[in-house]
Amino acid sequence: LLAVFRLWNMVEYWAPYRDLIDEKWDGVLRDSLAPFAGPHDRPSYFNAVATLVARIDDGHASIGKSPETGAPLRCPLPFTIRSVEGKFVVASIPLDIAADLRVGDVVVEIDGMSIVDLANEQRPFQGASNEPARLRRIGAMLPWGPCGKARLVIDRMGKRHVTLERKTGE
Repeated sequence: LLAVFRLWNMVEYWAPYRDLIDEKWDGVLRDSLAPFAGPHDRPSYFNAVATLVARIDDGHASIGKSPETGAPLRCPLPFTIRSVEGKFVVASIPLDIAADLRVGDVVVEIDGMSIVDLANEQRPFQGASNEPARLRRIGAMLPWGPCGKARLVIDRMGKRHVTLERKTGE
């Protein structure tokens, strides 16, 4: 509870753009008490902090690492994802990746889960001052997941299945 009160007070008394937050800041405090009050483990505490920070609606406010949703997000896929016209697409690929993947491919699924569902899972944890910035942060999180092989479904003039190795991020 001390963490929620400290963070809430920092924004209440010192944030220069508090009046630009999309919701009433007093209501944010009320909504945030329950997730912080009960006994919980490290991932649920971390997610409660990430959710509260995201509600500040400021692209500079961040806790510095990804929320702990689902499996641990230890390893990235060897490409970047970006939101373009409402879809998540492959934005860049290192030259040494020998896979049937091209810049501009639309990512449909990762490990059997819809990319839209994965993005919606990240949404409460990714604060930003506007929607394009929020989608940029979400896109940066989508390649991360458990180490090992990842199965992707991509769309490039029809759906294709691609398997890539997630390796420990440096």
